[in-house]
Amino acid sequence: MNLSRLIRLLLISTLLSVCSLAFGQSYYDFEIDHMDVELKASADRTFQVREKIDVTFYQTKRGIFREIPYSVLMENGKRRTIRIDQITVTDESGKSLTTKTTMSGGVINIRIGDENIFFPPNTQKSYVIKYRVRDAINFFQSESGWDSGRAEIYWNITGDQWPTVIRSYSYNIEFPSVTEGTYRARIYSGSYGSRDYAELNRETTSTDDMPGITDYRASLTNSSLKGNSQADGSIALQPYQGVTAVIGVPDTVILPPSPAELRAAWIRQNLGFLIPVFVTAILGFFWFLFGRDPKVPKLDVRFEPPKDLGPAFCGVLIDDRVDARDITAGLMNLATKGFIKFVSTHPHGEFAPKSTKILSTGKTDKSKLTTFEKKLFDDLDVSSTGMYVTEISERLRTSMPGLMKELQNTLKRRKIYNTLPSDTKGTTGCLGIILVVGLTMFGGIVLGQDLAWGSYLVGGGISIIPLIIFTNLMPRRTSRGAQLHAEVIAFFEAMKYRQHYQQWFTKTNLDMAKYEEYLPYAVAFGLVDEWEDICGQVVDRLPSWAETTATDYHFNQAMFYNSFHRSIGRMEREAASSLVSARAGSSSSSSSWGGGSGFSGGGGFSGGGFGGGGGGSW
Repeated sequence: MNLSRLIRLLLISTLLSVCSLAFGQSYYDFEIDHMDVELKASADRTFQVREKIDVTFYQTKRGIFREIPYSVLMENGKRRTIRIDQITVTDESGKSLTTKTTMSGGVINIRIGDENIFFPPNTQKSYVIKYRVRDAINFFQSESGWDSGRAEIYWNITGDQWPTVIRSYSYNIEFPSVTEGTYRARIYSGSYGSRDYAELNRETTSTDDMPGITDYRASLTNSSLKGNSQADGSIALQPYQGVTAVIGVPDTVILPPSPAELRAAWIRQNLGFLIPVFVTAILGFFWFLFGRDPKVPKLDVRFEPPKDLGPAFCGVLIDDRVDARDITAGLMNLATKGFIKFVSTHPHGEFAPKSTKILSTGKTDKSKLTTFEKKLFDDLDVSSTGMYVTEISERLRTSMPGLMKELQNTLKRRKIYNTLPSDTKGTTGCLGIILVVGLTMFGGIVLGQDLAWGSYLVGGGISIIPLIIFTNLMPRRTSRGAQLHAEVIAFFEAMKYRQHYQQWFTKTNLDMAKYEEYLPYAVAFGLVDEWEDICGQVVDRLPSWAETTATDYHFNQAMFYNSFHRSIGRMEREAASSLVSARAGSSSSSSSWGGGSGFSGGGGFSGGGFGGGGGGSW
């Protein structure tokens, strides 16, 4: 035999060996060799479930995960929540295994295995999962075919969401012994929705003699339903197939909940809706002790701003925060004080954002500017050639953190607050969130409602409303701060409810200069329309800080208002965008139908009822 022929034979032999190994492996990552399920139903309507799952891994894996639905869609379209707890996982010798249990999308996921331990292909493992189930019994009134009302166990035994085969299975469902009355059972098998079943009752207690029932055995007694797949070596269940049992017994064996128990269950499941009440009471108590402002006399309508308070600071004081309007009001006040002016380059004199420039007037005496206005003017650094309103964002973006800090520091210097409102709000907000989450978790876990989160999540969500309210109320002003705040509010209300102001404006013969002086305050309060309505009778020309390059321009009050408002709005939007940037810089599920009867009303089906789910490997 020459060398080339020997090499060819070795290659063919190697190829055949590889093919043999390949075809000897499973198509799936893992297979369930056997699944054994025990369920014990007690007279108190609880289940004790034990699942023993024997698997073979055909690829390197850490373990398996088991998914069990706890929020079940009923046939009437409503959801029903059962409670699953006391979950333990061991191997077949009783040794505890590493698990991670999570809940999402109405499904409990039990992940079994250690992240750092991998099993090689062809490893066989056994997993024993135990858990308690409550609220999974259905009750029905007396109807045809039944001697009396019945309690119904409707349980998806193996689950129909496994992406692999189940080679064999067995189950034993025990229930309180029936001494009289009707009891019967149905066993459904196949893919989700399959209505193929075998029915057992007092007379027919086994599937052995049922024609066409060849792939499994089942037997019914007055206290148990047992079954298993045929042990002939064939695969019992293909991927996404399962076995579901329905057992009906008299409601004298498993008693329905009493009216008192129903009320207690309703209260327990809806207790979360009271979370907003608790949050409001607790936050209200702390506000009463630490957040209330000192009492000051209520002021009548005030027609002038508080002395020595600029418009930007009044805007901060009215809501205890730096807003985009406060920055824009500062710009407008620079114009009123003669440091900048607005020039329209539009051929018809419109003061729209794209045609309005901000120019420096060359004025240098800053003695009458507040510290904030000096910083704003210096940061803008506008020249005599100016910049368009649409170009203001870049200047604001870089200067905004310092402007915010300066306005907040003014609160300290003027002794408005002992602690900055932003700090108080931040602390209150954090503690409030801890309170809401704590109450939600306490209700969901400590009170045993870990699988009925609905009312707690809704209640926790609603609690955000009183949390926001008290977070904004909590900053406590000093006596001086409370007095200044009352004066600003009185001035604000005069502008907002403009009838009194119009009478005062006319009576005192105020002129264009007063309109210009107070316009920045109107900007800070968001009351520009109201202010122009008050002063419309005296505005018959452009303000002193506004110019136009149009040669044939004739002042039109409506055109000036409309176009200049667009520029104010643009400046506010740019300021708001810069403000957000500054603040940012500083800082698999399955479901199943259930709840209905597995006998009447259309009957049951494979995958129906409670339990079920599936799992996989990881």
